Parts: sequence; structure tokens; C-alpha cells
Amino acid sequence: MSDIIREPRLEATKFFKYQIDKNARCIHEFFKSVSASQWSLSSFVKYIAKLETRLGFEQLFKVFVKSLDQICVLLVVPVCVRAFAQNYLKWLEDTVNVTAQAEAYRAYITAPAVPTKSSTSFSEDQLSEYHTQQTDGTYTGDESDRGTDEDVQERVS
Repeated sequence: MSDIIREPRLEATKFFKYQIDKNARCIHEFFKSVSASQWSLSSFVKYIAKLETRLGFEQLFKVFVKSLDQICVLLVVPVCVRAFAQNYLKWLEDTVNVTAQAEAYRAYITAPAVPTKSSTSFSEDQLSEYHTQQTDGTYTGDESDRGTDEDVQERVS
């Protein structure tokens, strides 16, 4: 069988809609605006991606963990929500699939939203012009990358 431990979820239905107080410090806005039943690393990453924040995965992961750590010590947070935060942190430390999930979330964050045209792509006309310049001996580049006279003679002949 597999050693993968299932991702923790809040079990107390009474607190499914619970959110951290807006005035709480050292806790990311995600936990203040998303219901506790939806708290997960994947939800956090998607939330940040919607904000178009340019944070790397390592930074996101640290913010997520730091916020959960803070939730664990806030006495105003219901005990079952604090227990959930503690279980989630333990799961992040213990589970064997964290690396795979981290890589998947990292790929999700770093993937471009819209495919962009590479700056190194050339049209057929540009390639044809370059090929013609190389075969007829004319050179339009910088003198420093032209090479020695012998190199130029070899290219011409």
C-alpha cells in the first residue's frame, strides 16, 4: 500500500465558515477572507495566483506555514481550528508527497498565463535573409563577432 497520508481537512462543520479576524497580525489575508473549510496549500496558491502576485513558491510556502503557525497560538481561534492548523503543519512535515505537490504548485505558479512569442523566433523572411547574407559573403553584424580574416574567407568560399 501507499505511505501517503491524506491531506487534513477541518472536521468540525460548526466552523466550516470560520475566518480569521481581519485585525489579526502576521496572518495572510487568505485566512481572513477564505472559509476554514477551504484552507489548503493548493487553495492558497490559487488565491495568490488570482492576485497576480510575483512571489516564488518558496516565499508562498513560507507565508502559508507562518500563517498556520500563528493560527496555532492565537487563543481567540477556536480549538478545533487550531488543531486543524497543527495537523496541517504536521502533515506538511511528515507526508511523502509534499515534494511532488510542491513541484506541481511551483509549476502552476511559474507557468505563463498566456503563451508568449519567444523573442528568438524568426520569420521565414528573416531566416532567408540571414541565410543569403551568410552564403554571399556580406556581413551586417558587429565587427567584434565577425571573426578573423581567415574565418571570413572560409565562410565566403
